[in-house]
Amino acid sequence: MAKLSIPLGDYLRYLRSMGLEGKGRKSGSHERWNFPSTNKQLIRSLTVDHNFKEVPLTHFKTNAMSYGKPWQDMWDEMVAKGFVKGTPKSKKKK
Repeated sequence: MAKLSIPLGDYLRYLRSMGLEGKGRKSGSHERWNFPSTNKQLIRSLTVDHNFKEVPLTHFKTNAMSYGKPWQDMWDEMVAKGFVKGTPKSKKKK
């Protein structure tokens, strides 16, 4: 079965490779990511929760929407760049 999460470190390296920059954490575990320049804009800042060692696929999908890309395209890009391996699969309901 494919993984339903992404290691946090791999995900952060991927965000940096896209030109995004973390804005730090004032308190708590959530960090906002955005482009450092004003030329590029996201629909809204990406949010990464540092409380967990893995980023759930649902959070990845939400961040892909904020970036303005289909999540599958972002996933394929991560695989092509070597950040993750394999294809995510949703759990089937019984």
